[in-house]
Amino acid sequence: MEKVERFLRPEQVKDRVGFEDTWIRAQVKQGHFPAPILIGTGKVKRRIWRESVINEWIAAHTAERSDASAKEAA
Repeated sequence: MEKVERFLRPEQVKDRVGFEDTWIRAQVKQGHFPAPILIGTGKVKRRIWRESVINEWIAAHTAERSDASAKEAA
């Protein structure tokens, strides 16, 4: 059975990563955070992120921090 992809709204992404919307937008613009998917038509567009993409970003940045801590302890 194929796993169903969940999507996260901006508020949910903020809760997951612990940063405010302005930080997230700046990081997206600089290419350091996954860009959202824009859904909707006309003037009404919503930003959403794939949950798996946010989870991967968190895992990668947690691993980087753990690697840096291990090097400092050595």
